[in-house]
Amino acid sequence: MGKKRAIVEVAPAKPVVEKEAELESEAEVESEVEAELEAEAEAEAEAEFQAAAKAEAAEAPTSHESFDGLGIDLRLRKALKKLSIDKPTAVQARCIPLALQGKDVLGRAPTGSGKTYAYALPLLQKILTRHDSGSASVGVGAVVLVPTRELCQQVHGVLRRLLGGAGAAGVQVVQLASPSDALAINAAAPPDALVATPAQLRLLLEGAGGAGPSSRPGGAIRLSDSLHTLVVDEADLLLSYGYGNDINAISEGARLADPRNALPLQAPRGPMPPHAALCRPMP
Repeated sequence: MGKKRAIVEVAPAKPVVEKEAELESEAEVESEVEAELEAEAEAEAEAEFQAAAKAEAAEAPTSHESFDGLGIDLRLRKALKKLSIDKPTAVQARCIPLALQGKDVLGRAPTGSGKTYAYALPLLQKILTRHDSGSASVGVGAVVLVPTRELCQQVHGVLRRLLGGAGAAGVQVVQLASPSDALAINAAAPPDALVATPAQLRLLLEGAGGAGPSSRPGGAIRLSDSLHTLVVDEADLLLSYGYGNDINAISEGARLADPRNALPLQAPRGPMPPHAALCRPMP
């Protein structure tokens, strides 16, 4: 009696090219889903911000009548008058008192609303107080991180004009807009404040770019013993411009201690009431 033979049909294997095409298609779908979720999250966050900003604009006055009630040093108020700046804007009126109290502040306001002065005034006031107490030589007191070389130069100019108007010739503010700027910094007599892009500050702290401890007068720059204010200007742009790794290296491995004052500021992506500003203490 003959044995029965089972016939098993085996589907032909898919060509390698077809498999790769399927994997690429699945990856594209996953990427699209992730992008949609991210866009939805950003839109939700922006909507929450818009609502909060409108609420604050409705509850608070658009500006104070003068800088006198904000606790600003008389020398800086005189400098403002010389610059024909008489009344604080909404972001200045809300941010400055919180910063002077030593609180970490998250601020958002439209472009052209005076965000630079909102952090420049309390930053310089702390430096002036340090000079008054005779402890100016302890090291770099403030760092302002900005996304571009042009903004670095602009912020540096604002700080210098305020100091000039205040008659504070002894306060030194240095910009790090290019590698060559680091060569002028003497670690033995460090500046009171640095305005820099994250990449240039990282190079300075790590001693790279031809301005290392061996070639810089006084050795390496340290921030951990002296930093009292860290400003992150245009915080969203700093991340979108690809500075994430530099910022992590600065905070984790480049001798940057936890500052007493952190002030991330940025402009909103969407429309905003002209006098609105959102400045809140960070948890």
